[in-house]
Amino acid sequence: MVRFGVVCEGSTDFVSFRALLEKIANSKGLAIELHAIQPKVDASSKQISGGGWTRVEQWCKSNSGKNLHLVLKPNLFSSSPTYDALLVHVDGDVLFFSKYFSPIVRAQCFGDTAQHAVTVENWLEQILKPPGSLDDQIVYAVPVMQTESWLVSAILERPARKSPEMRPAKRASRRMLRAKFGGDDVDAATKAAAILAERLQDLRNVLPSLDHFTTKLENFV
Repeated sequence: MVRFGVVCEGSTDFVSFRALLEKIANSKGLAIELHAIQPKVDASSKQISGGGWTRVEQWCKSNSGKNLHLVLKPNLFSSSPTYDALLVHVDGDVLFFSKYFSPIVRAQCFGDTAQHAVTVENWLEQILKPPGSLDDQIVYAVPVMQTESWLVSAILERPARKSPEMRPAKRASRRMLRAKFGGDDVDAATKAAAILAERLQDLRNVLPSLDHFTTKLENFV
């Protein structure tokens, strides 16, 4: 059993990564558990507190360097739960919001999904500063714009006129998912994530950031 701690922007992201991880782990006969570290998700109300990329950034800063041993390595003197692996996510649109990324860097990433994802991953790693002994226990997840772009792509039957990576804003994507499945954002995302996992191999061909992330997961597990 491999226990994953997940640091992500929100509950819809969490259910998306859970579906993808379970799909890949099952194909390899591996049992896994996923636990939400950031943000915390209430089991009954499904509500989250403290979501968004700034909270992910804050968590990484607070748990960087040697502090990661409290998350990823058993500590006899700590009551905190520890994990075998850590998944850290931010939506790639952080490239346009964080002051860390200069206009030159943004221009270099324009239209290059691989460079876009790697640039944001490097930013996360620079904040987290994992010790060398823990570096191979961390996997980064960076959709070019947002996880909802993957989910919407999974439920559309017709090919998109433009890159599926560049879906409408997050709110518009969530409205589309709710219209399709009903329920709240988490319910709709959970159902869409199941379809995403089932169509994974086909969607990797049209979603470069999904293929990039899936390739890392396959090597990781």
